[in-house]
Amino acid sequence: MKPRIRLLTIVLFLLAALVVPTSCNNEFEGSLPRRDQLNYPIGVTFHPNGRYLYVVNSNFDARYRPSAGGTVSVIDADTLEIAAEQTPFLPSFGAFIELNEDASKAYVTARADDVVVAYEVADDGSALFCTGADGAQTSDPAECVIDRVPDQSGGAELPPDPFALSVFTVERGGEPVDVINTTHLQSRDNQAARVSSISLPGGQLAGGTIQTAPFFRATTIARRPGTQNLYVGARSTNGVGIFQPFINEEGEVEAIIQRGFFELNHGTINNNIIPIDARGMAFNDAGDRLYVVTRRPDAMHVVKLVAADPDEGTGTSHEVASALPLPDGPSDIVLHTTPQGRQLAYISSFDDESIQVVDVDSLTITDEILLDASPYEMAIEPPTSGCSEADERCRLFVTLFDDAQDSSVDCASTGSCGSVAVIDINPLNRNPEAPELSRYHTVISKIQ
Repeated sequence: MKPRIRLLTIVLFLLAALVVPTSCNNEFEGSLPRRDQLNYPIGVTFHPNGRYLYVVNSNFDARYRPSAGGTVSVIDADTLEIAAEQTPFLPSFGAFIELNEDASKAYVTARADDVVVAYEVADDGSALFCTGADGAQTSDPAECVIDRVPDQSGGAELPPDPFALSVFTVERGGEPVDVINTTHLQSRDNQAARVSSISLPGGQLAGGTIQTAPFFRATTIARRPGTQNLYVGARSTNGVGIFQPFINEEGEVEAIIQRGFFELNHGTINNNIIPIDARGMAFNDAGDRLYVVTRRPDAMHVVKLVAADPDEGTGTSHEVASALPLPDGPSDIVLHTTPQGRQLAYISSFDDESIQVVDVDSLTITDEILLDASPYEMAIEPPTSGCSEADERCRLFVTLFDDAQDSSVDCASTGSCGSVAVIDINPLNRNPEAPELSRYHTVISKIQ
């Protein structure tokens, strides 16, 4: 780890440790953050129409109000401008964001208050908001937090420290039911840390239910395509757990069942003595390959999913087929098939301040994208706005957690920190004769 990053991480961790346990103290209000700038951004995702990008700002230095010190920036993907008036506040230490199936809700985890926030999404994706008791739209997250399920006295509390999440929608009784599945980094009252599933019939908290299952220090979660099976990695389990929430005919989650577990150890790079720290996962579209990026070791693990009974074609077996060493501190992985048909994985390395580009067929690093600061999460704009035709724009957006706006000062002396780097990933913009003039795999713009 680079010395500057190590020092920043230690300082911010100590601040977080001081603030999180006291975040519910109403005696301290603090100031609200500006909504026209980024502030230690982490999670990022697109509206499916490709016009708008959403970025979770964490308030990780605890500069602003604990209960509303973060924001979720709504960004125009054409102009790259932050729509401040359409950007809601968020409890501090926000982490990840995911939209439901019809993009009517955006669910965001916020660690300081141990909540998930369920924002409503404008039909065209241009705004995120809550609806107050008077029916008016508001940017106040208190109007749409999920801290108890159902939202009433005696409702079950969410487990502490919600982090990564995966959302899917099922239909029960002709009504859509959102199922929000969340990992939790910490535990409460000496209980094991949890994986939780919340069901919201009709997207309404009033009829919500929750169930949890133990899984120590869970960090990352991904749903296998075409199934309701959730694959969960953690910071010290040496493997991946497989969970499935059971949703009954009333839309209630009756249980979350652990269906399996497999170790990630691959003898070529790890001897299984030091616990593996899983940080990001991605399935291919067919759901027969799972890619897991880890620290301890810094690597990408390739997991093949095959029939447990080849003759009958039933059951699922998991084979850790290979592992590729990576630079320091992998954080996230996204998969991309170019319009030319090439399968690539983009892997952000937080400590190395870079993105590795991996050809998943040959399992080789084919390119490296150097960055100005530590990258966290990534999102590729959907085919609706690019990446579908060879001659269209195609861009990767990555949050740079600690990118100072002015290189002459550090983040601690300014009111904001971080950026979103915009990277060209259209192979037609490669210039093999003059690589230094290529746009391909370079940062072409920044949002700050």
